[in-house]
Amino acid sequence: MRFLEPWESLARGNPFIRSEPAPGYDYMNFTWEDVPVTIWDARPIKEKFNVDEHGFAFFTDAENPQSGLVDILRNNNKAEIEGLYYPCIERLMTELTGAERVIIFDHTLRKRDPGRSKLDNPTGKEQPATMVHCDQSANGALRRLRQNIGPDESVNTLLKSRVQMFNIWRPLVDRVVDWPLALMDYHSLSLDDVHSTDLWKGEYELRGQTMSFTHNPNQKWWYLSDHQVNETTVIKIWDSDKKTSAKFCAHAAFEHPDTPLDAPPRESIEVRCIVIHEPTDPAANA
Repeated sequence: MRFLEPWESLARGNPFIRSEPAPGYDYMNFTWEDVPVTIWDARPIKEKFNVDEHGFAFFTDAENPQSGLVDILRNNNKAEIEGLYYPCIERLMTELTGAERVIIFDHTLRKRDPGRSKLDNPTGKEQPATMVHCDQSANGALRRLRQNIGPDESVNTLLKSRVQMFNIWRPLVDRVVDWPLALMDYHSLSLDDVHSTDLWKGEYELRGQTMSFTHNPNQKWWYLSDHQVNETTVIKIWDSDKKTSAKFCAHAAFEHPDTPLDAPPRESIEVRCIVIHEPTDPAANA
C-alpha cells in the first residue's frame, strides 16, 4: 500500500499537495512509499465492525438499489444522483446514526481505466485512490462544516451537539475483486503516524486539509471480499465527540494479488456527508 514517506513535522512542517501550482512552486513536498502489508478479509466477521469502535462498518442496504438506479449512478448525471441517490443515503445515515440532520456535500464516482498506469490519476477522481488517507483533518472538517451550513447558523452552536462526517462507499459492479477498498482498524493506529496534509492551489490559496499516514507494522487492515452492490461501507472521517473510541478511519484502494485477469474494472460511488445529532449535555463533548 502507498504511505507517506517517514515524516518529521516539527522539522519539515506539514506535507502539502498543490493543485495548479504557480510557476516556481512545488506540486508536493513529499514522496509516497510503497509498503507490502497484510490485509484481512472482514467477510466472515462482517457484523463485528462498528464505526465508533473501529472507524468503519459494513451494512447491507435495506433499499437494495435496483439495476435502474445503478445505471443512473454509472452514467454520472449529477442532478439525477442528487435527486435519486442522495435521499437514499440520508435515510441510511439517519437510521444508522439516529442523527437529527444529514447534510450531503459531495460525491465522487470512480471507474478504473486499465489503460492508465496505477499511478496515473490526473484529477484524483478517475482511478481508485491508492494513497492511504483520511479525507479531513480536524481543521479541514471544521472548514467543511462552515462551508455547508446555513448563513444564520453558527459552528460553535452546532458543536454543542455531536457532529460527525462520514463517507458512504458503494461498488457499482456486481462484486468487487479489482482494487478493493482497505480500511485500517483505528485501535491499531499510532497518532505518531498521522500527518495533517495541506491542500493548496496556485501559490498559497488553502483549499482544505486532509490526513496522510506513515507506515507502522502494528497497523491492522481489513477489506470486504466480493463487496456487493447492495452493501455499503461506512467510513468515519471526523467526530466532534472527544470521548468516542475511533475518531476517524485511514483507507485506500489496494491491488489484490489474486485478482483474475478478466475481472471487471472497479467502479464505485462515494458520498460524503455531515451528520448532526440532537443537542446534548454541553459537557458530553468536552
